[in-house]
Amino acid sequence: MNCTCFFCRFPREIQGVICRCLTYLEIHNLMAVSKCWHERKRHSTCVLGWGCNDHFQLTDRSTPHYRNPIFLNNFNTLDDIEVTRIVCRDHTLALTAQGDIFAWGDNRFSRCGFLRFQTRVGQPSRMEAPWTITDTDEDENAFMTPCQITKLAAGESRSLLLSSTGQVYALGLNHHGQLGDGTQDPRRTPVPVAEPLASKRVVKITCGWLFSLALTEEGEVYAWGNNKRGTLGNGTRMGSSVPIRVGGPLLTERVTRIKCLHKHCLALTENGHVYAWGSNHRGQCAAPRGTGLDQLAPYRVPLPEPVERLAAGAFFSLALTRGHEVYMWGDASEGQDASERHTEKRPDPFRIPLGFNPVRIYAGWTFALAAAQDGSVQVWGRRKELAKGKPFRTPTQMVRLYGGLEAWRIAVGTHHVLVYEREREP
Repeated sequence: MNCTCFFCRFPREIQGVICRCLTYLEIHNLMAVSKCWHERKRHSTCVLGWGCNDHFQLTDRSTPHYRNPIFLNNFNTLDDIEVTRIVCRDHTLALTAQGDIFAWGDNRFSRCGFLRFQTRVGQPSRMEAPWTITDTDEDENAFMTPCQITKLAAGESRSLLLSSTGQVYALGLNHHGQLGDGTQDPRRTPVPVAEPLASKRVVKITCGWLFSLALTEEGEVYAWGNNKRGTLGNGTRMGSSVPIRVGGPLLTERVTRIKCLHKHCLALTENGHVYAWGSNHRGQCAAPRGTGLDQLAPYRVPLPEPVERLAAGAFFSLALTRGHEVYMWGDASEGQDASERHTEKRPDPFRIPLGFNPVRIYAGWTFALAAAQDGSVQVWGRRKELAKGKPFRTPTQMVRLYGGLEAWRIAVGTHHVLVYEREREP
């Protein structure tokens, strides 16, 4: 039986044939994907994923891991659903062109906005009242004016939403003040983050372990939540249930990007400098005080050229320079340094030897991805969740996305990867 490869449109037979686009992945699942592609709703978005599925990250399927890309056909059951943005951790948030938010995956602490006893959500489901924000200052039954959400962030115990007016909303676990509403009460519906951030226009949001970060249009970075590892960047270990401004050199630098995943933070300034703070026990902040000591204030990472993009893994960091070079520092025990020589950690920036010019970089818990403009995606690091065998000690091409990055977006969770179409022209 002949079919066309979903990624490169190259004709192949299903029986035992490996597509020329793929190195380690079997092709038969992609053939089924290709068939679904032609039968799907005209205005629905195609979403694929592979990796860990223990919390239904890839919807409610019986297999705990998928090492081949599968089609998240649940989106095919929704009429005229066009996804414009996806973010994921152990749960996934998807924003549609119609202004709805769909969530699925790990729902512990109601991070997906559903009842707490529903610990896993296997179907993409609309968040409860995502546009009607409870006014907790007055009557519990009063609601704020509906708002339009433009950006999302998924954390280990919560979710953040960013409106078109620059207001941040949060829901989920809050025992360390990580929702930033001035309390430690958990929230099943989104609540606005408190002052001083409430009066500023926020342009980017991201979630760490038990803390959150926000970047304003003025280039200021604010943080709130747990500060045991210095992740609030104010030189202390005292946490805060309301946003406080990250200090040190970032008080005088204009920041354009922020990243965090676990217990350390990264910031990129407009002149290409990278700053790191938080936990440094594997060298993920590249701080001169040495590994094992927390960096309580932002420290400038010594990189040889200006940086364009950042990515943060659990215990390692990545930077993509303007010259298309990728550098990493921090934990290298699972091959995060893409070196055949086994090294436990890299406290200083180390160049990753890629065979192409990447334009995007991504990081999961212990693995990393780099993507070229033509859609070639290379992976390195821990391999257990993504493919069979030992860690990828050298960058390995997993897929090539047909149409390149102009047609596709990539979202990386803790232990899985999602690929989805960019919004199409009307």
